[in-house]
Amino acid sequence: MITLADVFVFVVSPDSAGSRVCDEEIAHARNMGKRIVPVLCRPIDFAKAPPRLAALNVKISFADEARFDASVSELVDAIERDVLWLREATRLAVSAADWRQSARPELPLLHGGEISAAEAWSARRPASAPEVSELVLAYIEASRAGETRRLEKERRSLARQRSLQRWIGGLVLTALVITLAGAGLVVLGQRNLGLSRSQMFALAAQKFYTEEDYVRGLKMSVLAARDNWLSPAVPEAENLLASGALSSSMLADIRTGEDKFLGAWLSSDGRRVLTWGESGAAQLWDAETGAAIGKPMRHPRVQGADGPADAAIFAARVTQASGA
Repeated sequence: MITLADVFVFVVSPDSAGSRVCDEEIAHARNMGKRIVPVLCRPIDFAKAPPRLAALNVKISFADEARFDASVSELVDAIERDVLWLREATRLAVSAADWRQSARPELPLLHGGEISAAEAWSARRPASAPEVSELVLAYIEASRAGETRRLEKERRSLARQRSLQRWIGGLVLTALVITLAGAGLVVLGQRNLGLSRSQMFALAAQKFYTEEDYVRGLKMSVLAARDNWLSPAVPEAENLLASGALSSSMLADIRTGEDKFLGAWLSSDGRRVLTWGESGAAQLWDAETGAAIGKPMRHPRVQGADGPADAAIFAARVTQASGA
């Protein structure tokens, strides 16, 4: 109850002056930093009083019944003086007592702004208030030290987290670089494979043309000339398709009547080949099988020219006419 009290009122009488328990209560109130307001109930011999009681400055007396009302007013004024500061002292004293008795003294400590508020409270102690108890001062100091350790621990933890994030970021970046490098190697390997494939078909086409096997040569030229980003064609494949077949004046199996062979055009999907001759006759062929598609057709603008003015449009007409 003394710990929870804002002000400790001690009633002085011959009985309390001779009580060991009352003397210990005065000592406990002083240790807790309580304001002690002594009031005289019955006269005593202060020269024979215990030292703690004799040290109290007794100013309020109820021994004179004529001054009873005045003494009550003096007691009320003494209790209410600096009451807010005293109530904060009580709160801190209770917390300090819990801290001293706790099995885990770090739990009841003050944190953050509470420490600064407690330090400011101690600094503005009123002149009429008792000295802040050693226990409360130790409690505030322990709270400040604990807060410093906590902040330092958080700082180290944050530094470790940042270091870990940088380390993970480095790993991710390294993995990304390795992945991109691997992807680049895969793409490069795929393109090299495509070039090799195109080169192989081009050599085969050249061989068939040399042997005057024009159907197979044209088929190999079509395969060699197929070009995309991952599987590019070698330049000679395009030359074989565009002009390799023209090295012979006549085609053996792919022919446009009996007139001289002038040129060939490959559809965008690589599935059809259009050939034409001097007379203007044109024939559509299946690039995979070498089989003729539909019947030969004649385009007026082909005759006497190097080739159709628009082979793609003409090929579409031949395709439509042949039903292919």
